[in-house]
Amino acid sequence: MSIAHSATALAAIVALLSGCGESTGSSAAGSDASSTPETSSGATAADAPSSEWTGEVIPDGTYTKTNTKADARRLGLPKDMISEMPDGGSRVELKIAGDVWVVLVEEDGAMLVGDEGTATYDADGNWVTTSNSYGCPGCVATVGWTFKDQRLTLKLLDTTEAGDPVDLLIGRLVMEGEWARK
Repeated sequence: MSIAHSATALAAIVALLSGCGESTGSSAAGSDASSTPETSSGATAADAPSSEWTGEVIPDGTYTKTNTKADARRLGLPKDMISEMPDGGSRVELKIAGDVWVVLVEEDGAMLVGDEGTATYDADGNWVTTSNSYGCPGCVATVGWTFKDQRLTLKLLDTTEAGDPVDLLIGRLVMEGEWARK
């Protein structure tokens, strides 16, 4: 994957979301938290693998956050990418319905699918996502999480993505941090 294929750093974030390649379209775009996300491959929660974890899970819903230049600097993203990010940051939405999730990233005022897939929980209760995106189908990420006061906090613990280290930083920028439930 190459950042050079993107016109701006924001487009690169969409294209390289979680190290998973190009945007998959807008099949799950929209902001109705009650709608069930469906991936562009047609997967729904009913199609997702069952989980052996029987403890708490991330509540279904739509979560939002804004990625800022300060966040990108803190992670160590290249200065040229940071300079191309919008001054006010870029909005990101994470929609979860059962074992299906979709990440939407704002680009030019529109919410575009950056990544999508299914999820289970490991024996420790970590959220384990499997991407269905065009750029990295089958990529797996293990994500630690907490949920308190309608806030979801995510931390990337492990990933099968073995690509460019910048791709991993972009994935962390998009996924990690505190998300507010809509």
